[in-house]
Amino acid sequence: MIKFALIEKYTLGLDYSNHETYNQKTLEVVDLYDNLTLFKSLDAAEEQNLISESEKVTFTVLRKKNRNPFSHAEIKKNTH
Repeated sequence: MIKFALIEKYTLGLDYSNHETYNQKTLEVVDLYDNLTLFKSLDAAEEQNLISESEKVTFTVLRKKNRNPFSHAEIKKNTH
């Protein structure tokens, strides 16, 4: 969900009326964030003010305690 939040913020304000720009920006953001590990995604989310420093600490603790099958999921791998 952190990656989706980063992607959503990057494309905020874009709509489908200009589908070429929307598609270009979507591809750009997927290239920027899709291959990040959770650790790096949390860094990016904090830098983009999507989460606070204390939330990042909490998520980091949870990240270390819990793993799941989707922890390294990438959009590109799931859509082809």
